[in-house]
Amino acid sequence: MPNHPPQEPRLADSIIDAQIAEQSGKPETGQLFFGMAIVIISTLLTTYFVGTNWGWWGKMRSAMEKAAIVIERIPKSFDEWEASTDDEKLDQASIEQLELADYVVRRYTNKITGETVSLIFMIGPTGRLTAHTPQICFGGRNYKMDSPHPIPVSFPYEGGEDSAENKNVFAKIMFRNQSVNGGVKLFYYGVSTGQNWMPITDTSRSDLQFYRFLYKLQLEAYAGDESGEGDDVIARFLNVFLPIIRSELVECF
Repeated sequence: MPNHPPQEPRLADSIIDAQIAEQSGKPETGQLFFGMAIVIISTLLTTYFVGTNWGWWGKMRSAMEKAAIVIERIPKSFDEWEASTDDEKLDQASIEQLELADYVVRRYTNKITGETVSLIFMIGPTGRLTAHTPQICFGGRNYKMDSPHPIPVSFPYEGGEDSAENKNVFAKIMFRNQSVNGGVKLFYYGVSTGQNWMPITDTSRSDLQFYRFLYKLQLEAYAGDESGEGDDVIARFLNVFLPIIRSELVECF
C-alpha cells in the first residue's frame, strides 16, 4: 500500500477544537445563574443589615438628619464672639475616613480683645470620632506636648450648680512649639451623646460602644503667655458657647 504523508490539521478544525475545550471548562448555565443569585442576595442582605445597624434607615437615619440640622444652627455671632472667616472645608479624604454625617469648621474672633478660637464641630460614628485626638492628628508638627496626659477641665452643665452629675468635662492639652520663636497652642476636645460633654479617654470607644454616633467638639487657640497657664481664652469661649448649643443637641443612639 502506498504511504501517504499525514494530513496537517486545518486551521478551522483547530479553532473548533479550542472552542469545544473552552466550553467544556465552563459551568452550565443553570449553575452560573445560581452562583450569581447567591452573590446578589448576600450583597443585598449585608447592605440591609449594615444600613440598619449604622442608621441609614428608620429611626437612626431620622436622628442623624436632626443632628445635622443642629450643625447648621450653630450661631456665627454671640456675646463678644463673631465668626471672622467663612466656614472652612475639610478635604474629602478626611470626611470619608471619619465617615462624618456633617461638620462645621469655623474661626471666631473676640470683638473686644481680638483673640481667636478655631472650632471644629462634628457628627459621626462613635468609633471614628473617639479614635482621632489632637495627640494623634497634631503631634509631631514641630510641637511637643507639655504634659504626658490631657488635663480634665469642668464647665457647668446647666445653671450654676457644680456636681459630678451636673457638669461638662473636656480634655485640655498644650503643645509647645520647638522652634526658636516658641509659642504654646491650647486644645480642648470632648464628645457628647446629646447630654453632658465628656473628655475622650483611652476607654471612650468601649464605654460608648452602644452609641452609633456622637457629637464631637474640638477647639484650638494660642495661649496668652508662654507658660500656657494664664488667662485661658478657650475656657472663656466655652463658658458662653456651651449653654447656647445645649438646647439644640439631639439624643444620640
